[in-house]
Amino acid sequence: MKFFISPCDVLLPKNYEEAEEDIDVVVQPDIFVVCDDKKITKEYCLGSPDWIIEIASPSSPSRDYVNKLHLYEKHKVTEYWIVNYIRQEVTVYRLNKEKEYDVPEIYKVDDNIKVGIFEDLIIDMKEIFE
Repeated sequence: MKFFISPCDVLLPKNYEEAEEDIDVVVQPDIFVVCDDKKITKEYCLGSPDWIIEIASPSSPSRDYVNKLHLYEKHKVTEYWIVNYIRQEVTVYRLNKEKEYDVPEIYKVDDNIKVGIFEDLIIDMKEIFE
């Protein structure tokens, strides 16, 4: 498992197979975690991270809440979190059994969030927004 902070490229293949010649799009998530070390090279991540965290941009929120949401769901990112520091909330999307995002869970500053890809990791929202 590896943890990354932008700038670091994530190459997302068209057919969801990790082939460099089949790249659909390149993104630079604010924060991401990859559990499969085979996806990591010295220059980039090839294939979908397991967990992506984006900090919502006040100037273009639709990028995170619409465009990236659909892109990450299409590429089967297991967990996608959008941190809105103005509203002090985190919106969490998780893939369901059909490999689609369920209805999002919204957490506020007094909540704790259980990270789905890790059995024992709980994030205290107060620590995030202090």
